[in-house]
Amino acid sequence: IQPVNGHVVLQEVSESEQMVGNIFLPDMGKEKTLLARVVSVSETFNYHQGTYKSTEVNVNDLCIVPRMGSQIVSVDNEDYIVCKETDIIGIID
Repeated sequence: IQPVNGHVVLQEVSESEQMVGNIFLPDMGKEKTLLARVVSVSETFNYHQGTYKSTEVNVNDLCIVPRMGSQIVSVDNEDYIVCKETDIIGIID
């Protein structure tokens, strides 16, 4: 998937399940943000200046993305998250 006009394609990273001893602690009732790795990015065209703006995220960056506002797309039985670069909350170092 090659995004255009400031969009980013990400793939969700599964978080490890929390266990205490032999007891699994489900995380119920909490709406969590997504942890995702950047697969592909596009530059944003600035219509006022007539130039392209470089991106702040790079391929393989681990990012935090809100569940609302992003689009889930399935390609070849793989799920990808497509959102605007401005929707990304942060980059994890």
